[in-house]
Amino acid sequence: MAKISTYPSVGNPNLSDMLIGTDSADNNATKNFTIGSMLALVNDPSILTDFVPYTGANQDVDLGSFGITADFGNFGALSVQGQNPFVYGQLYSTATQQQTVINTPLAVQYPGVILSDNIYIVTSEKITVSANGVYMITVTARVDHTSGGGDAQISFWAAKLGLNIPFSRQVYTVANQHIQEITYSFLTRIADNEDVVIYWSTSNLNAKLVPTVPGGPYPAAPSAMVHIYKVGF
Repeated sequence: MAKISTYPSVGNPNLSDMLIGTDSADNNATKNFTIGSMLALVNDPSILTDFVPYTGANQDVDLGSFGITADFGNFGALSVQGQNPFVYGQLYSTATQQQTVINTPLAVQYPGVILSDNIYIVTSEKITVSANGVYMITVTARVDHTSGGGDAQISFWAAKLGLNIPFSRQVYTVANQHIQEITYSFLTRIADNEDVVIYWSTSNLNAKLVPTVPGGPYPAAPSAMVHIYKVGF
């Protein structure tokens, strides 16, 4: 038999072209195999039962116009565009929060943490994140206005790096002798070196943020709670 290198090369092979090899099931006898049969073997799910982990590689996988779909997977270390996509926090306060001067900014306090991943609190009021992106921030506050003095105008807004975020103000009117649950939410882009503070003010000092204690079938309710989670890059 001549050397393989002396045979002519096929520029455009097809599935029916033959390869030569040994048959381990027949005492390693030399036999022919089609390219199609080899590809079918490689793609047989009963044989390909595990995937080679993409570990220790020195370059990225380029899928071109194709994507990745999966029915399950472990995405705990997933990075999208170099950023962690799983960033969230649920923060709260059980302290009464009350203004001393009308129509004056006061930072909402939320020193307690229920859930948090890559969200950080500085001095009970500043939120910082570990990944750049667009974040949804939702504040719920329990406003107690039962001491009279007329209706109260309550404002909530946000500041980033000490500057008010444009159009972030939302205004609520709490009627005299009422307790009202307020939900305030907005979207903003946050970088990993920026901090966000939620402020509130009132036109009536009798209106304050008040928690409740557990009783009967009910758990305690915070005076204020903040939910923050990443929704975009």
